[in-house]
Amino acid sequence: MKFNRKVMASVSLWLTRITPFAAIILLAVIWYTDFRHLTIDDILSFTPDNPLMAFFVLMVLFALKSLVIFFPVTILYLAVGAIYPPPFALVINFIGIGVCVSIPYFLGRLSGQEIIDKIITKYPKSKKYIAPDKSDSWMYSFLVRTVNVLPGDMRSMLLGAVGVPFKTYISSSLVAAIPYLVSVTFVGAHMDNPDSPAFITALVFTGFVTIGSVVVYFLFKKRKLRNNKDVV
Repeated sequence: MKFNRKVMASVSLWLTRITPFAAIILLAVIWYTDFRHLTIDDILSFTPDNPLMAFFVLMVLFALKSLVIFFPVTILYLAVGAIYPPPFALVINFIGIGVCVSIPYFLGRLSGQEIIDKIITKYPKSKKYIAPDKSDSWMYSFLVRTVNVLPGDMRSMLLGAVGVPFKTYISSSLVAAIPYLVSVTFVGAHMDNPDSPAFITALVFTGFVTIGSVVVYFLFKKRKLRNNKDVV
């Protein structure tokens, strides 16, 4: 009986670890073959006219995006901005990005050190961001989500793997997403009139947000170097 329990426990643990990755592979294959070249027009064409049904379709797309690195979330932001009035579009995009960043976080939490090792192997520069600042895990999570050293989904997995609490992670991730999400949503809302002041303003603001993320990266890098010197 003891042997059987040990075997069952081992099998259960193995299934717990392998199932998410099997799901990722399956969904990635489906996404890659059918949706790899998905455009905003494609999303608008197959999204139902019913606002509630459209919401559920878009949430599925956000969930799928979280499993596939090469599909930019910007396209979903733009599509939502084009479908809904700005106030509703902002809320829906916030819910969508919440879904998008939660799935890889829990996959990272489940995988632990295994996924950390894989991330470091593929992205050596990420090693300097592995050790969380336990004195301020919210700011650590916010900076990792803001600094574009890794693809967004990899950053989510990393933060899950190093054990950042979910409430801390999700709140910092949503705050980090605000500038870009808001600006791109308004770009999507005015795509049908690219000469309008609103579209141009939103586009310029998006550019400033992109530049801002680069500045944050260098500030974060400088802070890490200063902390390392203090330790020495």
